[in-house]
Amino acid sequence: MLRGLLERAESFEQVLPAAFALVPLCGQHTVDLAWGPLLVFAFPEPHPQGVTLTQAQRAFLAALVEKDSCWGPIANRETWLRRAGLPTDRGELRLLVQTAGE
Repeated sequence: MLRGLLERAESFEQVLPAAFALVPLCGQHTVDLAWGPLLVFAFPEPHPQGVTLTQAQRAFLAALVEKDSCWGPIANRETWLRRAGLPTDRGELRLLVQTAGE
């Protein structure tokens, strides 16, 4: 269903409610099927340093940063985060989210 939604949506803002609905189910083992594709949809081009996040991007990243089960030893998330141009370190990503909201 997620793939179909992402194929039809025109913006990340349109899929944000679905993204938030998936966050409670997200973990390090669901990155390839759930939150990784959402990251790439939210950041179709790698996020350049110094560019402000959109409200939707910041909200989704904030939810992921706070989800402990997304940050275990499985490394697949690093591939998705790199594709989105985001830090692969949880602390650095948290800092990006916090500074983007100021």
